[in-house]
Amino acid sequence: MSSNEITIEEFLSNNENISIHIVDEDGYYYDKIKESLSKISKNIIDNANFFDLTTYKDIANIIQTLNTYPYFSDIRYVVVRGITVKDKEFIDEITKYLENPLRTTKHIFLSIDEKVSLNCQFQKNDNLSKDNIRNFLNSELNRRKLELSSSIINELLNKSKDKLALSNYLDKAESLIRSDNKNVKIIEDLAQERKQEVFNETYELINHINNKDLKSCLIEVKKTKFKENIFLELSKIAWRFRAYLKIKTLKENRVPNHEIIKLTNISKYQYKYFDKESSNKSKIEVLRGLKVLKEVDTLLKSTDINIDNLCFYLLKKLCRL
Repeated sequence: MSSNEITIEEFLSNNENISIHIVDEDGYYYDKIKESLSKISKNIIDNANFFDLTTYKDIANIIQTLNTYPYFSDIRYVVVRGITVKDKEFIDEITKYLENPLRTTKHIFLSIDEKVSLNCQFQKNDNLSKDNIRNFLNSELNRRKLELSSSIINELLNKSKDKLALSNYLDKAESLIRSDNKNVKIIEDLAQERKQEVFNETYELINHINNKDLKSCLIEVKKTKFKENIFLELSKIAWRFRAYLKIKTLKENRVPNHEIIKLTNISKYQYKYFDKESSNKSKIEVLRGLKVLKEVDTLLKSTDINIDNLCFYLLKKLCRL
């Protein structure tokens, strides 16, 4: 088995497997690991430690935890998430530690940056490329023994840009199919539901941005998991701004609305909102929005600037467009 093909279940079930580094840009594997650990033992809490490097920077304590023997168990599980290349001190210390790691600890490192390099026993790079998302969907369909038409699969791939969204959709589909034989109708209904979910996830925040209402933006961020899923949220806003740009460009070339809907892959229901929103911005403003989104993404990955400050900076810039 190649390093990239090992599953979470396979890694956790074999005590000879002691370290793994996973590129986990959307948080899918973090949820998957927590779910898998909860199935191992009801008392796993005594021997499972979770650290989020985006908010917790006590490297000495993390190393000490890695070096702690399990409590009345064969294995301790330590999960460190949110690692980026800017965490140089952490990466250096972990690299030294992994030269002679404690073999009663399962070391699980989740980075949100492909450039992070850790000398682990297993490496798993499931970034959010189109190929990886498609492979993930096909693998999940096979594992769950679900059959979807090619049109529905393409619909999902176009509308769902991360594994968490796809997994949630398939959970619903699987549950309904088990209790109803009309699976084709169920799948189609869920696909439409997923369209609406993707639309609603960022609508409130986008609405406040377009209304230039910074105060409401900040309240919305506090209400949601915007900061916890910052890279995913940035990609959603960027996708919307790219849609604005495409709509404006097509309208400049006198393309009719029904053709724009096809070319942008936006539903008729969503298009009326996108059309209105894009008409209220100049092309220069849209390009400036995309530029600041890229700037903040780069700063998050390459600096130690506080995430709260970057969120405020981003929303302030977008509200001024």
